Amino acid sequence: MSFVLVSCFAQVSDFLFSSKYPVPEWIRARGYMSAWFDWCEENEDLLKREFLRRIEEKEPLNPFFGSWYELFEKQLLGYYLGYKFVCWLEDEFSLERIAKLKREKIESKILEFLR
Repeated sequence: MSFVLVSCFAQVSDFLFSSKYPVPEWIRARGYMSAWFDWCEENEDLLKREFLRRIEEKEPLNPFFGSWYELFEKQLLGYYLGYKFVCWLEDEFSLERIAKLKREKIESKILEFLR
C-alpha cells in the first residue's frame, strides 16, 4: 500500500515547483493527458472508494498502475491518487517529513486519505 506514496514521490519535484499551474508538469508535458487529469479530478471520490475497496477486500491494486492496465477506461490512476495523497499530506507535514515517514504511518495516512 505504501507503493502509492513511493511511486508518486518521484513526481514531487514536478508539482512542487510548478504549483502555479493547475495541472502538474508531468501531465502538462503530455498535453493529451490534460483531459485524463480533469477526469480524475471530477472522479476523485470514485477512485478513492475503489482503491479502498480493493485494499479492504485484498484485491490487487495493479489496475491502478502501469500503462498496460485500464480501470474505468483510464490508465495510470494510481499516480493521480499518489499525487493527491502527497498534496494532502503537505497540509500536515513538510516534504522532508513526508519522505521520512515510517511505513506504518504512511499506511494509516493512506487509509485516512481514502476515507
